Amino acid sequence: MPFTSRHSHEGAKRAVLNFAGATTRRRILDMPSGNGELADALRALGHAVVTADIVPARPEDLRVDMARPLPFQDEEFDLTLCVEGIEHVLETHALVRELTRITRRGGHILVSTPNVMGLYSRLQYLFTGFHFLFDFTMGVPDHPGEGQDRGHVTPVSYLQLRYLFGLEGARPVEITTDKFKRKALLPLYFLIAAVGWLWARLLLRRARDPEDQPGRTRTMLAEIFSAPVLLGRSLIVVFERAPGSASARG
Repeated sequence: MPFTSRHSHEGAKRAVLNFAGATTRRRILDMPSGNGELADALRALGHAVVTADIVPARPEDLRVDMARPLPFQDEEFDLTLCVEGIEHVLETHALVRELTRITRRGGHILVSTPNVMGLYSRLQYLFTGFHFLFDFTMGVPDHPGEGQDRGHVTPVSYLQLRYLFGLEGARPVEITTDKFKRKALLPLYFLIAAVGWLWARLLLRRARDPEDQPGRTRTMLAEIFSAPVLLGRSLIVVFERAPGSASARG
């Protein structure tokens, strides 16, 4: 279905539908739920969807501040969605811990966020000092009141997401993007990526613990130099909570 809102993050929402659409009926949390179009599409596929946002758009939406402990039970959801939300909070690990806690063991958490590891964002940061979609106004905040949206205040990279969810017993199972950014710069991207791959390979091999599992360096290089991470506008990662993992409020 088409997403009509100007700020609907259509590509990220289509990725959600691609992941959730072919599965059996799930209990899903959509937070932040925005205008509710994604939840409508998921319900049309037969899923039971709970919607939550700091600024509810519909009567059925729960008012939830992601900067606080979430008002849901442990392992309440089969799939937890945080589409373009994690960059709006200051305490990233606290939110990751809560997202994992409310997701059942063996369930999934899908997170999308502006891709600060993308080559276009890296170039913008090199010349301006701020990442793509994190403009200079974040340095002079409007001091939002209690329970108000702060906007894009916390750039979160793929490596940070991987580490933080790993602390809570969740591993990445899918990395994708909504669209490729500035494809006209591909020749320059290729040169940067080639140099970067060699440099990162050297750093990872030097840092690797001899007792680490073989192939860890290859796995990390494959992930951080994948097309979605290098070229994507938004980073979309699906994490699976390990069947035996435990995540609690900290």
